[in-house]
Amino acid sequence: MGFAGYGLLMDVPDGWLGRMFDHANDETGSSDNDTRPTVHAGTFAMPTNSADFGSAAIASMTAGDVFVTLVEYTPDCMLPDEALSPSLLLAEPDPTSLLTPDLSGFPAGYPTLSAADFVPEAMHGDFALTNPAAAQYFFSVAGRPFCLYIVCGDATNLASDLANVSAWLQSLVVTPAALAQFTLDVDFGGVTFNPLIAVWGPPPPKTGPISGTGKGVCTLFRGDTGTQESSTAATFTLTGGEYELDKCQDPVTFNGDLSAVLDSGRRVPFGRVSFRLPLGGIGNPSPCYVDAGAEVTMPGVCNRGAGYDNCYGLGPAQIKASIGATFGSPPGTFNFLVTYALVSPDDVTIEIPAEWSGPDPAVATVELLYPAGAPRATAAGRKPGALRRARTVGRVSRVAVGRGRGNAIEVTLNKLGRRLVRRRKRFEVDALLTLRSSDGKVHHRRHRLTLVRPAPRRR
Repeated sequence: MGFAGYGLLMDVPDGWLGRMFDHANDETGSSDNDTRPTVHAGTFAMPTNSADFGSAAIASMTAGDVFVTLVEYTPDCMLPDEALSPSLLLAEPDPTSLLTPDLSGFPAGYPTLSAADFVPEAMHGDFALTNPAAAQYFFSVAGRPFCLYIVCGDATNLASDLANVSAWLQSLVVTPAALAQFTLDVDFGGVTFNPLIAVWGPPPPKTGPISGTGKGVCTLFRGDTGTQESSTAATFTLTGGEYELDKCQDPVTFNGDLSAVLDSGRRVPFGRVSFRLPLGGIGNPSPCYVDAGAEVTMPGVCNRGAGYDNCYGLGPAQIKASIGATFGSPPGTFNFLVTYALVSPDDVTIEIPAEWSGPDPAVATVELLYPAGAPRATAAGRKPGALRRARTVGRVSRVAVGRGRGNAIEVTLNKLGRRLVRRRKRFEVDALLTLRSSDGKVHHRRHRLTLVRPAPRRR
């Protein structure tokens, strides 16, 4: 059983369960790691509220269980710790130099797992296991830094457990990353700042078009070995963007599709990039922030602020910034981000996280099918019954699906589905998706999903 998302593709061993998630919607999520993925995989139904390194999952493990988490680190691991300080940003003549493609703490290539690396001291959190062992590995693939943390419920099973984890790791496919350092001149669609307008004139529109051009350096990483290609000069353009003003004195936010053309002529699309500019006098540099492809917020410097007062005028902004982005799923791809869903007899609505990389808006229909199987047992002397046909256990229609990973498709089980939940601890269904995007194209996807009735938590 396999699944994909966040520019990652992997299988999970038979009988294992897996999920991908981020912290984009967490109230406690920090600005520098909100949307980087975490993958949990294991032999048991892992809680959906577990932290990146699985403290809640580990607490629910039994001796025969295995738990694996893969956590992607953000490109700011390539920044000095002080780089997030506004004073350092403003003191640096070229703040883009703060981001260097240095992954020295994350050796390139997949790690080799060894039983000698597993020790009980690597365990963390509260757990009831009596003979556990754990290990942690840092590595990078295709320019993306990861931490792999593995917990075996019983150290005597290490040989077989590591065989399964190694097979899981070797199935992992990582799409490459790119780093860019650039200076971008942004034009706010002809809305210019004028001190006289600021006193007597009308305010600028709340929203409007923006565009930008600039120069910089782009570093690409190879997907096969994880080693970087040489950095090359590039021309950057920002198109299809718009700015947004809210209240007076609030920062100006704008976004657009950022792309780079290397000196060789190769085009590198970074996708949708958001910028957040504080107010400031023209000519007074101030820190600003860049959200690269909804992946991670990186610091930058605005050489010219957005005017003295965004209530009455906007000035062109020049931004020096560094970004790190990954090339995720191809356009028009729909991915389910889990291989299992938790369900109970008391709450028969399941939630399926999903990723859509096509245009907004899209409308989806999802049907859950209990798959066809062997004939039912018959009395002695009677002919075998017919093959069990696939039957619908839940369906939802006309669900709005937005671009990105913030989709959660809710499906309520029907009478048959509820009966299966009461009778079985886990069973598999096929999720059949039909999605119609705003450009009129119809997409189909079939995904195997395991529905799990969690065991009561141990006290």
